[in-house]
Amino acid sequence: SMTAVGSAQAPILRSGAKVGDGLYLSSLTGWSAAGLELLTREVSINSAIAERSLSEFSAPTLDYSSDFSGATAMADVSDSVLIQAEQIAEASGVQLALDQVLISQASEFAELSSLADELKEDVYQWILAGGEDHALLATGVNLPGIRIGSVLEGAGVSGVEMKKAPVS
Repeated sequence: SMTAVGSAQAPILRSGAKVGDGLYLSSLTGWSAAGLELLTREVSINSAIAERSLSEFSAPTLDYSSDFSGATAMADVSDSVLIQAEQIAEASGVQLALDQVLISQASEFAELSSLADELKEDVYQWILAGGEDHALLATGVNLPGIRIGSVLEGAGVSGVEMKKAPVS
């Protein structure tokens, strides 16, 4: 366990998302859920992709290179993208529209998707509902990272229908 103490002139809260913003991830989530799936099934797959998923499950990493200081709203996604997106949408009074086509264009998507296919799993379930990944979900304009959707008028999260990770 760790505690950090500090101050900020202008903290980025969950409540700042604005209609017209994009929705971004600092890095592709789903790797930890893939590792858990491998361990749960006691499946042995000898590949770099399987090794990465097992590594991310046992010791998740955060990509510190993404500068989200220009974000209008932000949250960590250790619970899951869907849970944090719902929290941002509710706090900001907007709808977050996820776009599976945008997600599939992420540089690591093909690798993670191939592992999901091999295990006959839904890669979007891992990415959006898996949890235990250390990444940031942010709204804003032209942010770094992976664009996965847009902020619209309305409420809640749209663009996907799936079960979520348990609320922690």
